[in-house]
Amino acid sequence: MDAKNLEMTETADAIANLTEALARLSAAVVAKKDELTEGKKFHNAQLEKKETALLLLKESSASVIGKIDGIIGKIDNVLENNGSGNNNN
Repeated sequence: MDAKNLEMTETADAIANLTEALARLSAAVVAKKDELTEGKKFHNAQLEKKETALLLLKESSASVIGKIDGIIGKIDNVLENNGSGNNNN
């Protein structure tokens, strides 16, 4: 009977050790999941910030191109009106 009691104690200890190991593993998985979630939030915020900056840059570029086109149009108009354009030299 002592051998059976010893085996039961060893089995109970082994089960307790496995339960403890599983609890630590579960905690590590939850911690890693939380870490990845925070990383994802950070990267999404960075992406949104960069997309906003890119949109602003595109809008600014379009505005500058529009202004340059207007200036070119005015220069063309001045050249045509003073006779120096269209081979009128």
